[in-house]
Amino acid sequence: MEMMESIANMAMSMANTQLQAQMSTSVLKKAMDTQAAAVETLFDSMPQTFPGDVGYMFDATA
Repeated sequence: MEMMESIANMAMSMANTQLQAQMSTSVLKKAMDTQAAAVETLFDSMPQTFPGDVGYMFDATA
């Protein structure tokens, strides 16, 4: 009986680990979507043109 309990415990542990990985991935995807929306809002709020002959450069180094 000890062997069956060991196998069952291992299976439950593996299922728990898989669930944790899926949850972490879901949270990461949600955070990335939120950041993408924030960047889109930032770009939309930037002026499209600057007055005068001076150009502009936007450096988005992360």
